[in-house]
Amino acid sequence: MNIILISILLMSSAVEAEDKLDLRIVELDEGVVAPFSGLLLTSDLLTKIEVTSEKKLEELKIEHDYSILMNDALLQSITDRYNIENDFLKKRIEVKDKYIKELESSGDSWLEYRFISGLVLGCAATIAIAYSLEGAYK
Repeated sequence: MNIILISILLMSSAVEAEDKLDLRIVELDEGVVAPFSGLLLTSDLLTKIEVTSEKKLEELKIEHDYSILMNDALLQSITDRYNIENDFLKKRIEVKDKYIKELESSGDSWLEYRFISGLVLGCAATIAIAYSLEGAYK
């Protein structure tokens, strides 16, 4: 609501300011009294102002196009760097996952052999102790 009121006030003040401006163009011959006070420009000066304005406009267009190209190049380089880093990190994760799976698969077989050999050695030790104690009591 406030934005609408502010925009209406700005538009009305711009219209009032334009009404106050004297934008008349009158062609004068030499020796004729000007119908209003102000600056008097020759047609050569007016042409020079037009040419200068057009030149400045072209320069601004070139600068604008250049800045757009530079921003596009910067954005492209940032995007390329992001993609390269992203691919690198994905490959790194894949390698680490593969390494973890290899460790998990190789560790299971050794764990089973250790468990079985521990049982066998435990049984053998128990039997050996039992035979040695049997001979001691006879």
